[in-house]
Amino acid sequence: MADEEQMRILAGGIDAWNFWRREHPDVIPDLRGADLNGFHGKGINLKGSDLRNVNFTKAELINADMQSCNLHGAILAKSNLSRVNLSGCFAVSVNFSEANLFSARARNADLGNCLLVKANLSGADLTKANLGGADLTSAVLWMRYFGKKPVVILKETNLAGAKLNYVDFAGVDVSEIIR
Repeated sequence: MADEEQMRILAGGIDAWNFWRREHPDVIPDLRGADLNGFHGKGINLKGSDLRNVNFTKAELINADMQSCNLHGAILAKSNLSRVNLSGCFAVSVNFSEANLFSARARNADLGNCLLVKANLSGADLTKANLGGADLTSAVLWMRYFGKKPVVILKETNLAGAKLNYVDFAGVDVSEIIR
């Protein structure tokens, strides 16, 4: 269950939350099970937070620092996670369906058994990430963006047992994928 005091600080806005994080760097935020449906958290510092089972459906988490978070069982469906930092996070069984992960960083992240159905992963860095057993049906791995073609990075990424139905790998370097 989420820490009530921390939920009050979060309700005060992103600036208040980020200030509190700077003032209390040793405190591990506990937002477990919080309902943050539609939350606007552009640039929020959630680094190292316990976010298990949090509902972030349709949340705006652009440029959020979620590095080394525990997101097990969280729901981030239809969320905007552009340029979010998910590196080193534990995100097993997370629902990222239809989420926008454009240019997200998820190096060394454990995304095993995640739902990434119709997720936009163009430009995302998934180097050494575990996507074993994940469902990437119809996920977008590249797209035209202002004349450029940002492509997902899958260097040493584990895709063993992942569902890859209707995924277009055109232009994606798959030479170092672990199957």
